[in-house]
Amino acid sequence: AAKLITLCPMKDKSSATPWIVMIIVAMVSYGGALGMFNSVLAPVWVPVGCAVALSAALMFWTAGMWRRFTGIRSGVANVAVGMVVSVGVMFAGITGLNFVRLQSVPAVEVKAAVVNAYSTKHYHTRRVRKNVYVKGAPYWRYHVRVRIPDGREKTLDITAERYRHLSRRRSVAVDIRHGFLGMDIISLKKN
Repeated sequence: AAKLITLCPMKDKSSATPWIVMIIVAMVSYGGALGMFNSVLAPVWVPVGCAVALSAALMFWTAGMWRRFTGIRSGVANVAVGMVVSVGVMFAGITGLNFVRLQSVPAVEVKAAVVNAYSTKHYHTRRVRKNVYVKGAPYWRYHVRVRIPDGREKTLDITAERYRHLSRRRSVAVDIRHGFLGMDIISLKKN
């Protein structure tokens, strides 16, 4: 008879704690990195590629730590868990490090062409009873896609008032700052 191998051997609450911590760390890291990356004017593969390379290099030194932390005997499973968590932490670290000393860097004002101003419809969720959620009231999110003179494009989130003004314009002023790691950071110029 084949023996069932579990990746998460949780015999009691104390063995579940490292898994809960890893899941929370991964979620916060990926969420924070994606939130910060919203205003970075670079392809996403640049920081993600660096994070994967750094995490893969560190796996040689941290493999034993992941084995003790996860409680899994399989080396492949430990590397997979370690890579998922450490790539998220590295991605957040690289993206966050790009914002270091950002206020001391002078902003360059550039006229950017408005490629597209659009809105997306989303729905709140509403709890009806225990474990039952339904679609609630709709709400709108507003975005603008801009192209700076060197040809790079970026989609930025904007307010409803700004959307009404931008939908009639052909260009908009944006501030571009050079990040600490060389990735440019773009933001719409304040009115």
